[in-house]
Amino acid sequence: MPDPAHPYFMGVDVFYVATLFFTVAVLAMGAVVYLAYTVRDPMVKRVKQLNERREQLKAGIVAPVKKSRAKLVSQNDTTDRMKSILSSLQVLQDTQIKDTQAKLAQAGIRSKDTAYTVIFLRMVMPIVIGGGVAFVIYGLGGLADWVAWKRAAVAGVAPLQVLQLTLVEGVDV
Repeated sequence: MPDPAHPYFMGVDVFYVATLFFTVAVLAMGAVVYLAYTVRDPMVKRVKQLNERREQLKAGIVAPVKKSRAKLVSQNDTTDRMKSILSSLQVLQDTQIKDTQAKLAQAGIRSKDTAYTVIFLRMVMPIVIGGGVAFVIYGLGGLADWVAWKRAAVAGVAPLQVLQLTLVEGVDV
């Protein structure tokens, strides 16, 4: 039975939720202050690397270039895979790609491959989200709670009374 000294909303102690929100806000402020005071200039490291490389080139030492481009290659592989899937399904149109690239350019994203990613996600995300919703409704029985609320609304029972009857007393409305 809930404690009458504390206000409850939908079976949850309001003070407990407010305390959690306040804790998250304090931690976020602490993180912001920490990040503001520990910011580093990224160009210092880059200038040092360029000076070292320049000295190596002057000395005639040919050092192998780091594998910093491996991430770009893997991104290109992923994008190429998306392109091949889209082209095999015959859903790519030049006007669609150009329109998407123009909208991304307005948003400040100049990469040509990002348009293919956006088009691919436009195709895949409704399937993923719809599948998740179908799983929650049919697999986990997520619609059963809404049926009880609808029956209670038709019967004229207040929503908080439905919550109290279902959660606290275990009565099916």
